[in-house]
Amino acid sequence: MTANPIDLVGGLATAANVTKADLTAWVKARVPQLLANASEVRNTTLAGQLMVTLKSTGGGEYVLDTTDTTTADDGISCIISLDGFRFKTLSGVGLNPSSLENYTIVASVASNALTIALKTRSGIDPTVAGPCTFSFGSATAASGIYTPLAIIAATSLVISSGSTMGAANATPFALWLVMFSDGQLSAINCRSATQIFPLNEDGLYSSTAEGGAGAADSAGVFYTTSAVVAKPFRILAKLEWASGLTTAGTWNASPSKIRLKTPGMKLPCDTVQSATISLNEASTLSSTTHTNTTIDGIASTARLQKGMTVTGTNVAANTVIVSVDSISSITVNPPTTGSATNSLTYSWQTTAGTTFTDTALSIPNVALTSPTNSWSYAYSAGTVAAVGIEASTALRSGGVQISPTFVGAFTSAGSVDVVQSGGQGAYFPGSVGPFTFTVALKASSGTATANDNNGGGYLTVAEIMC
Repeated sequence: MTANPIDLVGGLATAANVTKADLTAWVKARVPQLLANASEVRNTTLAGQLMVTLKSTGGGEYVLDTTDTTTADDGISCIISLDGFRFKTLSGVGLNPSSLENYTIVASVASNALTIALKTRSGIDPTVAGPCTFSFGSATAASGIYTPLAIIAATSLVISSGSTMGAANATPFALWLVMFSDGQLSAINCRSATQIFPLNEDGLYSSTAEGGAGAADSAGVFYTTSAVVAKPFRILAKLEWASGLTTAGTWNASPSKIRLKTPGMKLPCDTVQSATISLNEASTLSSTTHTNTTIDGIASTARLQKGMTVTGTNVAANTVIVSVDSISSITVNPPTTGSATNSLTYSWQTTAGTTFTDTALSIPNVALTSPTNSWSYAYSAGTVAAVGIEASTALRSGGVQISPTFVGAFTSAGSVDVVQSGGQGAYFPGSVGPFTFTVALKASSGTATANDNNGGGYLTVAEIMC
């Protein structure tokens, strides 16, 4: 059995006097000393002291490591006292490999240059007493070790006047702010006119010096004050200019939005949202006509869309759905020719024409969450046509063609040609919308029926974080 430590102090367990040396030795070994910050530890002799507690921002408990004589003082995981003793953190400050502590970002413009500054949560420059702390993966790819870093002085990045960062005039864009393991801030525009660049902390990356002369003009490039070679980084924030800059490179407007990195935050190339519609087989449904433009009594309109062709009793030639009004009712054009309940067939059809006016697939009213993001799209539409009729497709939004025209490949099938055409790409509208996307079919002559009875026709649009 071990006695209570306080009973081991000479005299306390008896009537004898207590010596000062015994009492101070016990206090140093058993009672943590409260110190202001790492700077006070560095300026205090702490021989015999087992533990200290810091009350500064970040704070934490530090215990003496008598076996360590080599670890450097980084102000986070290890602090060295005036007499050379190393105290190691117990509270987890700087020990979490995902740590991003006590920081915020402030952006300002002056003389057409942009300054992005690292500040503490209190909005002041970091100091020894109040550092901004970060953890980084190892610069050795095969190592699982991570390294804490304390920023204890004013830190900023200047994007000089004339540096466009790959942005275009009067076009929304975003800059992503990262910190490299050498303590430098870096900014990158992750979207060019033709590509979205991923931002991944799992790797080693290099940077280009901003230069200070207005030449930081490329998207997909990390810009820092001084060039970095093969170092890990941490993502700190996203800065958005929702309306862009009137003249790219003339930094006369601060960001419209600054968002610090948080768990689960979407990063460049991540999908924010998506929508898909499939071109199914023709649907034959019991429906009631009324000698007008309303057809109702439909069991379910879930598979019906604007633009579909309607055929059957009391239905005129070339009748199409104008709108889907409810779970059981639609509006068509032209009006039906009689009033009765019959089985009607709903399918896709396009007629010959020189413009893409016939809808094969449609996704209505989808909006971006940010004007700096992009849509990606992919679609395919099958067409059954008389032999020799060429069919082609294009993607449109609000009447504007946004994809190239894709001509389908012909596969002979008896007396008809089966045509499957489609495409994929990206669309950056520069606004949040909403948008209605349609796949439009065109036949070169005669009549073609787009009825993909294998379910292969589809349209998918997805918002991609930029």
